[in-house]
Amino acid sequence: MGIKRLRNSSSKIQYPSYEQFDAAARPAVAPYQLSDGSGNHRNTQLLTDESKNGGIHIMISRLIMAVAVALFFTPAAVVCAQEHPEHPKKTTEHPKKGGEHPKGGEEKQVSTADISAGIKKNIDAESKKSSDGKFHTKYEGQDLALDLIKVHDDRLQDLGGGKYFACVDMKGTNGKTYDIDFFLTGEPGKMKVTETSVHKIDGKPLYNWKEENGTWHKVSTG
Repeated sequence: MGIKRLRNSSSKIQYPSYEQFDAAARPAVAPYQLSDGSGNHRNTQLLTDESKNGGIHIMISRLIMAVAVALFFTPAAVVCAQEHPEHPKKTTEHPKKGGEHPKGGEEKQVSTADISAGIKKNIDAESKKSSDGKFHTKYEGQDLALDLIKVHDDRLQDLGGGKYFACVDMKGTNGKTYDIDFFLTGEPGKMKVTETSVHKIDGKPLYNWKEENGTWHKVSTG
């Protein structure tokens, strides 16, 4: 609209207000529209929708990238866990001698129930020998007086060659809980403990196990 001089009843000149001047000078662009400089106009609601969709696409791309990175490193973690298991297990890398097929005098198969009974019998016998009726073992120069809590039947292992592994939880007189590892040898009913070691204190492992040439060795948890 043009700027017009207006006269009132007293013939004084009236100039247009700022709002009238601004309305006259403003380009005729439809409400809620933006110009891209080429004469084309885009609805602001459409731009908002496009921005949201673009953000969603970026989030999906980042998620896909994170999953890909996680899958890349997962096999390495699995290999590491297999190389240094928490407890010894029977391996097939070193088969028993004696030929391709079973023969007379073959080594007797020992069940986990036999191993469980063997370690319980040993702990009970050693406890009866002590004056306080507790099982005693050494850890870092200290004598630990322990009571049996439970045998971990799911960790009992026949390692082959007449060797067995057992793991138990025991309570110390100091209030701490100790995870104790045992290696045993012998036939069912006549098993003897050959090695005893403190594996965990209040659930925190002190070492893991690694098998080399049929023999299990302690390795760092780091």
